[in-house]
Amino acid sequence: MDPVTSIITLATFVKDLLELGQKIKESIEKVSENRRRNRELANDVLRSLADIANLLRGHCGEVPPALLGALGDLKADMLHVLEICRKIQPAGNGTLGFKVKVKMWLKRDEVETEISRLKDRVLGCYIKFTAFSTARTELQLHNLSLRVEHASTMHHAQNQVGFRRLEGMVSRILLDEHSLNRTVLSDSTHIEIQYLEVQTKQLIGSLHKAMNGQKLVLDTTAWDPTRPFKSTFVQIISSSSVVHKVLETILTIQRNPSEVMLHSMTDIMLTLGIHLANLGMIPAAIAWELSIIQVLRQVAGDAGIAWILGSLEKLSRFYQYQTQYTLALGASQEFLDSCRESEYGVGSALTYPAHLSRPLFANAVGFCEGEFDGSEEEAEFHAVTSSEAFFTLAQSLSAEGRHLDAYSASTKGFKALLGCRGRRPPRKIHMEAFVNQLSAVGEGGTILCEALSLFCDLTRVYPDESSVVFLRLLYAYVFTGTSITLREIPQHKSPLKSQHTDLCSPLVITALQALYVRPWETRDIRAPLLKHISHEYLDEATSGLERVISSLIADSHTVQPLLRWVLDDILDYALPAVVADCSRCFILQIAEKVVQFFRHTAESTAGEGHGWCSLAAVLGAYSRGFWLIGRLTEALSTLDEAIARIRFLNSIGALVEDGAAEEQLRAFQLSRAHLLYDMDRIPEALEATASPVAMGDGCESDLWSYYLVRTRVLRRAGRYQAAADILRGVVAMGQSQKDKNGFDIYFPLLLVETAIVHLEHLLVPDSALKYAEKAVAFCRRHLAVGSDSVELERERELQNCALIHSLTTLSDCLAALGGKPADALAASREATDIYSSNASYMWGDLIHTIRKEELGGNAFRSVSLRLGGSEEGRKSAENAIELYRRLVALAPRHLEAYLAFQGVSTSEVQND
Repeated sequence: MDPVTSIITLATFVKDLLELGQKIKESIEKVSENRRRNRELANDVLRSLADIANLLRGHCGEVPPALLGALGDLKADMLHVLEICRKIQPAGNGTLGFKVKVKMWLKRDEVETEISRLKDRVLGCYIKFTAFSTARTELQLHNLSLRVEHASTMHHAQNQVGFRRLEGMVSRILLDEHSLNRTVLSDSTHIEIQYLEVQTKQLIGSLHKAMNGQKLVLDTTAWDPTRPFKSTFVQIISSSSVVHKVLETILTIQRNPSEVMLHSMTDIMLTLGIHLANLGMIPAAIAWELSIIQVLRQVAGDAGIAWILGSLEKLSRFYQYQTQYTLALGASQEFLDSCRESEYGVGSALTYPAHLSRPLFANAVGFCEGEFDGSEEEAEFHAVTSSEAFFTLAQSLSAEGRHLDAYSASTKGFKALLGCRGRRPPRKIHMEAFVNQLSAVGEGGTILCEALSLFCDLTRVYPDESSVVFLRLLYAYVFTGTSITLREIPQHKSPLKSQHTDLCSPLVITALQALYVRPWETRDIRAPLLKHISHEYLDEATSGLERVISSLIADSHTVQPLLRWVLDDILDYALPAVVADCSRCFILQIAEKVVQFFRHTAESTAGEGHGWCSLAAVLGAYSRGFWLIGRLTEALSTLDEAIARIRFLNSIGALVEDGAAEEQLRAFQLSRAHLLYDMDRIPEALEATASPVAMGDGCESDLWSYYLVRTRVLRRAGRYQAAADILRGVVAMGQSQKDKNGFDIYFPLLLVETAIVHLEHLLVPDSALKYAEKAVAFCRRHLAVGSDSVELERERELQNCALIHSLTTLSDCLAALGGKPADALAASREATDIYSSNASYMWGDLIHTIRKEELGGNAFRSVSLRLGGSEEGRKSAENAIELYRRLVALAPRHLEAYLAFQGVSTSEVQND
């Protein structure tokens, strides 16, 4: 054998030896694994045998034969396993032990198989025994249940007999107490309340038994159509009386079961449902009305339609009490359908009364349309019942989402109330539901116009109840063109941004009168409505305001506070909204009537403090009206009269101790300083503003307003350094407080004044630019933040005023510095854009002598100076000159600026 072959043979032999050793090792390990598994199997068998022994303990005589056979087989198997196990001796030492281990290793599979088979037999026996035991237990329980059920049935029958006896005894006791006038207080714990529902069910059962036995006899005289009109109103009674009525009716049916006359049960049939509902027993009331409807339809037929309709209407209301709107809608619809199919009219509802005659239901719809012919009492009665029927139907239809049908039903209900001649005002809940239905319909101006006309008529008849809803509908029609809910009134509407301007004259006059019926509830819409009416319907506005003032003067109880309200509204909203000067004078003449009334009242009180203070306040407001239309001399004299009256009262010690008069005096003196500045009476203005104590002491806003007018007067007088010194300290103070209270118009105006002083007089354009940029940044920041949170139109106007004023000044500063002509032009154009987009409906008032014409004139002047003789520059110059011309007619201080700019613009046009 060569060496290579020998090496290969040796390697193969070694490999076979290794594989043989690995198999021997695995075989030995398998023996150990089998030993462990055998122990586990043996333990499982022992546990199963222990469970079987526990189940068998005490039941040896009750084991079925099949289970005994299974146990016998199991015993034989276990003996066979035991015999095999005995043949395997425990391992010892030496050769015997080795033989035993070899034998165990050889028989390992056989032992494992036997133990597994034994375990399966044990489990099978356990499952069989469990099944047999369960079946036997179920059989025993079933037999026991049958015995218990039988015993329970017997006891229930005996208890029913005893309960009936007890029930009769209680009924007789309660009736005896009622006959002897011995009643007790009724509450939820008393026997009468607890007993009532049970007796109601028994009464319903007695009626149905009598009806099924054909023992109910119809008395047709109850529905005789020739009987006169008669209404029976339900009176609220105690639960004791309700129980007695129920018990008496039950005994009546029991005493004479052969014949029961329906007319003898009229009272309880009509009123029991309402009585039960008043006691809070709504389910019992519903069950009673359903039973009455069934009985009447079977026994009375068409002759009992009046009672059937009444039960249907009450059933609808009872369902609504339990928020079962679908069932309520069905009852209401069935009620109206029954009315249409019968000879009775549509629209009668038994919301409060219950009726016994045919004329009750006749011509209900005809009455709503104005076709009812009858006495005044019958007409009013039909109006109330018809309106309540339609409102009930509208509520149910609205709950079902049928808003257009609900709107139509509510409209008919309100039209019915118009026939009550002012004695039955509409309820607030019905008006709010009507507006919500109108909003849900959302069909725009046509349907809203119909609703507006309806509530205009209602406001004339019922002003106190209907005026608020009428005004909100008018607001929606004018400014949005769609319906809105009472809580969704948009703000900041201008008098010229309206959707409709086609209001009739009577409606406008009614609206003006309605504004002051409940003015505290319409303050959010009163200003835009009054502006719109004054701008679009001047003749109606003057006529309506005159009527309002005359009616308020005739009412001695509420005249002074409401007249003050009317005067303030005329001067703050109506007068600025009027464009023509002659019309403004006419509006001011109407306000003069209020002033004359307060003047007469003050003279009649012989100098009493309260009357004179009221007159002073009215004179102060009246002077503002003169100031607004440019009659500055009359404004000053009126304001001086108000100041003189307060000073006189102060001299004689007749002022009220609350400090309001002193605060009013400071405000008047501050207004007088602004007015003198506007009149260009600079020496008098300097004297009036010599000391801040008299005008701004103790009030930060008044103090800042004083510094504003003081610096303007000083600048006008040529004392520029003094104005700059004041502004330096005031701006520094405002710089530290500017972000504490949000937007304040004084701070940007003072910054603009500082920029103008530094630019035009101190000739420091760099410093002027810094102040102008601060003013613009302040306005932009607060305008952006407050765009969604500002609630008053006045504050928004103040923001626009300050921004336009600041942008114009910024443009002038940039132009003076040079190098940034594009930025200067952009700032002035932005100012004109803001003005142009808001000028048509911006305030017509004046803010610290600043009028909107001044803002626009300055802005257009700035654009024209930036553009020179270009087409846009010439057009801006023309706009500026036109606005300055208006300003000169309103305030003399603008004359110099007007003449100066007119000369500059004219020369530029000629040079071009």
